[in-house]
Amino acid sequence: MIFSFVIHLLRLYAADGNASGGSGATIHTSRKFKVCKSMSLVYMNGNAKEVLSVDESLFERHSDVPSCRMAFKIFLIHRKVGKLYHKYLNAFVNEGNILEKEISRMVDEKEKQRITELEKEKEWLDESEQRYVETKKRDAEKRSTAQARQEDICKIMMRMKDKRKEEQNKLKLAQKVVEKFKEKKNKKMSPEEERVRKAEEERVRKAEEER
Repeated sequence: MIFSFVIHLLRLYAADGNASGGSGATIHTSRKFKVCKSMSLVYMNGNAKEVLSVDESLFERHSDVPSCRMAFKIFLIHRKVGKLYHKYLNAFVNEGNILEKEISRMVDEKEKQRITELEKEKEWLDESEQRYVETKKRDAEKRSTAQARQEDICKIMMRMKDKRKEEQNKLKLAQKVVEKFKEKKNKKMSPEEERVRKAEEERVRKAEEER
């Protein structure tokens, strides 16, 4: 049944082909397509891909196989249908200028893809440059912060140094006062002078303890 249907299709194609070959038909022959006279079977042989050609000789070598006859008939039908397909495909491609249109389309797609890749590359470069600028800015801020901290430490140390110097001067002055009181110690002091001396000695003692 399937075989009869295929034969019927072949007759329709043949009739259509004869009609198109009339005096009013437009024939396009600017481009031709190669009609394959054989099919191939692709199979894996270990890790290698092998190809087995299918042609009349294959069926002749294995004619003892029960399904060989029907397979050979379908093979012949397939080849005839393939010729018709290539015939009408050739007319279609030339009439519609298909190859030029498809080539132009592929060129446009490649150009769009190239532009897209260039835009992505530019975006990546812009982002890289932005990251570089931000990194330099952060490094500059860190250096500025470290420098400001160092300056603050120097100021604190200078203040501490000035404070120590001031305390030392006060201590020297107090020591001079004590020495003066000691010099007067051998002399008879009034009660008021004795009170002032003891108060000054006490202040000096506390100052030394705090130091």
